[in-house]
Amino acid sequence: MDCLSILINQQGFCVIDGGLATLLELHGHNLKDELWSAKLLYENPQAIKNAHLEYLDSGADVIISSSYQASLKGFFKKGFSEDQSKTLLGLSAELILEARNEWWTKNQSKDPNTQRIRPLVAISMGAFGASLADGSEFRGDYSATEEELVEYHSEKIELILNKLKNNDTKPDLWAFETIPCLKELQAITKVLLKFPTLKAWISFSCKDGKSTCSGDSFEKCVEFACKIDQIVAVGVNCTSPEYISELADIGLPFCKNENKNFIAYPNSGEKWDAEEKKWIHSENPQEDIDTFARNTELWYEKGVKAIGGCCQTNTTHINSIRTVLSLKQRTNK
Repeated sequence: MDCLSILINQQGFCVIDGGLATLLELHGHNLKDELWSAKLLYENPQAIKNAHLEYLDSGADVIISSSYQASLKGFFKKGFSEDQSKTLLGLSAELILEARNEWWTKNQSKDPNTQRIRPLVAISMGAFGASLADGSEFRGDYSATEEELVEYHSEKIELILNKLKNNDTKPDLWAFETIPCLKELQAITKVLLKFPTLKAWISFSCKDGKSTCSGDSFEKCVEFACKIDQIVAVGVNCTSPEYISELADIGLPFCKNENKNFIAYPNSGEKWDAEEKKWIHSENPQEDIDTFARNTELWYEKGVKAIGGCCQTNTTHINSIRTVLSLKQRTNK
């Protein structure tokens, strides 16, 4: 049984962390950059590690690395050498493993009645479009061939694995996230065959309750992904929460048939102003968090056992998810 399923079987649910960039921006970091959160890998790596620790403190069972928009090409454009760029990419994995290990050493000896399960580390493998820094992962219209997509993801995995070869602990999962199209999913399956020991999840970015952001059928994408042995969970992220119930209704039957978990970590629900390139913030943030928590309960009752947040979610959202799911688990016993 894979590590995610073991955690869910032991606890009854799994809390995925929230938006890394959102939390970093709340702390005053300017991430308006082609590298986004990965910018801090060379400016302030401790801030990234601290954010991982904050999410663990708020209740996350899975934390996701800062490598979403990190790429060799992106670092080259900033003037870094090849060796420096490889080091920075590897640092994203080293920081998150350090954070998890330090947190676990500090917390595993607490009262056994309230003790948490050892959290999992997932390496973020953002869609190819994320490396273009032009929003392509929300359209899926990039012209890269399948061969180029395979090369992009394979290179990233190989570099991170090489940087961790002397590390005592390794990532638990590889999170291929914000995937907008079937074409990239097909490429990822070929990538995984090159690294047969890796376990991964696939989460799609969706524009409505039936289609990925490219317009591909979500049903077809989930059906395809569920047939891949190395993929342990399939779901959706970076998507409006209003579509999660409908998408879960489509995806859950396929996941159950193949003994995989359906995962959901949507955006907060705030709207994105594409022209101004900024989020339109709510006038009542607490009300939005309460709504997110109520939605969490509905998704859990449908059968979604792994839930977290993406853009514009923070530690408050993650804490509310853990509170809701813990209560549901106690009342269901």
